[in-house]
Amino acid sequence: YSDDWSRLAWLMVRGRADVVPAGRERPDALRLLRAKYPQYRAMALEDLPLLAITPQRVVAWGKIG
Repeated sequence: YSDDWSRLAWLMVRGRADVVPAGRERPDALRLLRAKYPQYRAMALEDLPLLAITPQRVVAWGKIG
């Protein structure tokens, strides 16, 4: 958060969501997710649905990047 509006940004990605099925891609996807987001390392995600989003439209506002 910043009171300086010139430092604020907003991003929305709309797309198609697909469930990643059990198989070869799923362990790699979970490994990459846990490598990027440490909070997921302690979570048992193997039996939960995993979604892959294919972006179709991106809308941005402000200073992105």
